Amino acid sequence: MDGRSSFREGLRSVIGDVTWQAPAWFVPVQGRAQRAWTWTKENPQQVSIVASVAFILLVAGLGVWRWYESQPKPVTVDVDLSAPGRTCYECEPPRLPEPITIRFQASAAPLSAIGKPLDAAAAGLQLSPAAEGNWTWLDERTLQFQPKVDWPIAQAYAIQLPRRGLVAPQILLSRYKLEFASAAFVAKIDSNEFYQDPVQANDKKIVTTLSFSHPVDPVRLEERISLTVYDQLTKEMERKVEPGPSFSVTYDKLKLHAYVHSGQLPVPQRGGRASLTIAAGLQALRGGNRTTEKLSADAAIPGLNSLSVNPPELQIVRDERNEPSQALMLETNHSVTESEMTKRVLAWVLPERNPDPKLQTEWERSNPHQPYAWWGTTQVTARVLALARRLDLSYVPNERDHVEMHSFRLKADPGERVYVRVDKGLQSFGGYRMPEPVDTVLTVPAYPQELQIAQEGSLLALSGKRKLTVFSRDVPAFQVQVARLLPNQLQHLVSQTSGSLSNPDWRSYSLGASNLTEMLTSTLILPKLEPGTPHYEGIDLGEFLN
Repeated sequence: MDGRSSFREGLRSVIGDVTWQAPAWFVPVQGRAQRAWTWTKENPQQVSIVASVAFILLVAGLGVWRWYESQPKPVTVDVDLSAPGRTCYECEPPRLPEPITIRFQASAAPLSAIGKPLDAAAAGLQLSPAAEGNWTWLDERTLQFQPKVDWPIAQAYAIQLPRRGLVAPQILLSRYKLEFASAAFVAKIDSNEFYQDPVQANDKKIVTTLSFSHPVDPVRLEERISLTVYDQLTKEMERKVEPGPSFSVTYDKLKLHAYVHSGQLPVPQRGGRASLTIAAGLQALRGGNRTTEKLSADAAIPGLNSLSVNPPELQIVRDERNEPSQALMLETNHSVTESEMTKRVLAWVLPERNPDPKLQTEWERSNPHQPYAWWGTTQVTARVLALARRLDLSYVPNERDHVEMHSFRLKADPGERVYVRVDKGLQSFGGYRMPEPVDTVLTVPAYPQELQIAQEGSLLALSGKRKLTVFSRDVPAFQVQVARLLPNQLQHLVSQTSGSLSNPDWRSYSLGASNLTEMLTSTLILPKLEPGTPHYEGIDLGEFLN
């Protein structure tokens, strides 16, 4: 048995016997192929003639193509078209409809036509569908059509440029037919928000703002609006409220904006959401295209226990006289009245030592002679608060009766640790409550250090007291340095400097104040005052002027 037979036997033992039957279409094709092959063998002369003719035609075609490619090509000018945009209906004063602008990439206009109106009919220029307006050559490259009336909405147009009579005779254009479409009608939801009336606490509703590119058809809009409210049962489950809330729709004078107001909404226990949907098919008053996709937006409805307070902050703020003071700042997600906030916010200055001997000993081991650092609210127990000093908080009045941002004045030493607590039960305007207390431990910030000359820019008298007043805040001491001009050096100061006398700009890098003056220095120690207290100190310049 040879190798092939052994291979076939081995393959048969693995996959078995394989048979193949030709499909029905294969038999006639095979017959035609056999007849063609038989005819070719019986007529060699005719086959040679056909092959020779085909070869000659191929060579000739290649030669003609190469000759055509080698010929000089005419230079053409590209043409671009800017389609008209949406007309600005809301502009004051009202604007004309947007024009069509055709731009040529090279000078194309006849010199006699630049800056003049174009007779489109005489030039053979066609706009289809036809529109009333004026064609004008703005310059040698720009042709513009200004319509007399607004464009139809989403209308397809075609412009046929004539080969002769429009542009200069020597100009060939890259294309003579241009197509564009006027602006389509577009609608969108700008905002969808929960709103509570600032005067009537029970007036709670959803307000949605819609905008349109063209004045909208109110009938088509209002019949496509649906508003659904869902109450939250758990974090994953919600229930549709039946029946749904009523709503009303108002418009601006141009009908470019619509405002959907729901009826009054009850306050859900766990919160919920309102879903506004606008079905497809909106259309402008003037017709045109219809929107093909629905619009939808959700708005969260706060629940009864949704009042929350951002973490309180201690800051240094300045009043209208630029005087700094310590302030406790709190921000709520719903507006709260002054009376409600003042009875719920409490603050204590924590003691410098921890009443727990073990914790205090551990602290002193690594931080001797340092006040205890209360780093968390879990350490502030009733025992700690009993030793703490209660802080007096003075509410800073607001312009409105109820606001989201609240501030309290207080007085504490910089660096002290303050425990702030907002008791649970805090209630907002509108009936929302805070279910859990909010507390934190804060560090009293230091006042900014300030030092400046109080009468900067004033003149000293030649006789009498020659004192300069310096204002300072939280500065223990400062140094005074006076540069006294040496005799017969005033002319150099004038000729070698520019700018202001208090900060002269020296013309030469090798000449400076040290060359023309003698430096006199004095250090003043200021009294120790309460943090943040302003202090005024007089500096007698008489000793420097002698």
